[in-house]
Amino acid sequence: MQRGEKLVEWLAGCRGTVVSPHPDDAALSIGGLLGRIAGRCELTLVTVFSRSRWVRPGWIGRRGEAAISRVRREEESAFAEAIGATLHLLNLPDASLRGYDAASELELLRDPQDWQRHVRALVASRLALVDPDFVIAPAAIGGHVDHILVRSAVCEWASSARGTVFLYEDLPYKNRAAQSPGARPARFPITIDIRAQRAAKLALLSFYPSQLDPFTCIDICEIDTNRVGGSETLWTDRKVVYGAFTGQD
Repeated sequence: MQRGEKLVEWLAGCRGTVVSPHPDDAALSIGGLLGRIAGRCELTLVTVFSRSRWVRPGWIGRRGEAAISRVRREEESAFAEAIGATLHLLNLPDASLRGYDAASELELLRDPQDWQRHVRALVASRLALVDPDFVIAPAAIGGHVDHILVRSAVCEWASSARGTVFLYEDLPYKNRAAQSPGARPARFPITIDIRAQRAAKLALLSFYPSQLDPFTCIDICEIDTNRVGGSETLWTDRKVVYGAFTGQD
């Protein structure tokens, strides 16, 4: 069995949770993997920052926080249904509603400590209710402040929980940050073959017209299904986990 295939089979037989900072992050980053395990495991999708005022340039639709947030929730709900996941929206405001712009949201995290503790507590509470065998969370490659908050929350929860945590490579930020110090999110990478998932991932990305135009979806799928043999990567800091699923010490 090739490296990563053992992990896919294990995930498919477990109860798991995917934590997404925003609607579309899970589809962008691990849509191929989720397509492979869809309907084969008990899956929960927790989307943390589901309130927003950001839409892609050129999107034709109603503007304003309430209208855009409703559209983004509907898009995420359709995605969750497609992968057979139970969706939990934490309904927190994203960076665009907390005083960040497109540049500053990739720079310094400046939210008050009380707010950061609030985010960590909400994520931990939801994970405790699910009690998953595994959690797949963002690695925060590229330094988006919302992704940093979510990674911090999951890692804090994991310090006293039984579930195994894997970190996914954040798209599209990973492609922009390949040479940055944060481009290696943990110690051990496990690559998962998604060459056969191109059409499936493209279909999942199409659920997000307010965020992704069709050409962007195609570009992302081309990158993922052609790079390094066509793969998505999960990372772990636990050597024993890496060895169990890859056969390497």
